[in-house]
Amino acid sequence: GHCTQGYDIFLDWNAFFFMECLTNFKAGHGPDPRAGWFKGQISFIEFYIIPLAERCSALVPSCEAVNGARTIVNTWKLQGEEFTKDIIDRSGREEQQEQAHHMAKYTEKNDRVKSTTDGSGKDNTKSKSKKNRLWRRLASFHRRKKNTTHRNSTASISSDTQ
Repeated sequence: GHCTQGYDIFLDWNAFFFMECLTNFKAGHGPDPRAGWFKGQISFIEFYIIPLAERCSALVPSCEAVNGARTIVNTWKLQGEEFTKDIIDRSGREEQQEQAHHMAKYTEKNDRVKSTTDGSGKDNTKSKSKKNRLWRRLASFHRRKKNTTHRNSTASISSDTQ
């Protein structure tokens, strides 16, 4: 549907689909979409979407899918290469940010492990206990608030039904 509904809609769904294909590739499922994305979209629209839309138009003469698909493929031929470069660059930046995030988490975890002992085998976590108490207190507050809200909403529902 998005291949016939307007160029902006096409670009949105195209970006989502590209990221899905890239994620699958990184997980070991399917080819790398970066190499042939631009030309692949042209082929898909010209050899699959437009013929399908033409068959639909034969059944429903008022169907505008053919015109929409042709407009999109013509605009894609003019602007799609730049869009493809941008989305590949964006995916690369997101990958670098993700790697930096994982590295920061790994470093933080190692720092916590190192800070719990001073070489003598003694636990030095008491210095961090004030911060941990604050986080536990905050989590406890949110749990109590959630439970109170749930009890109040259940009580009002049961009183409404009586």
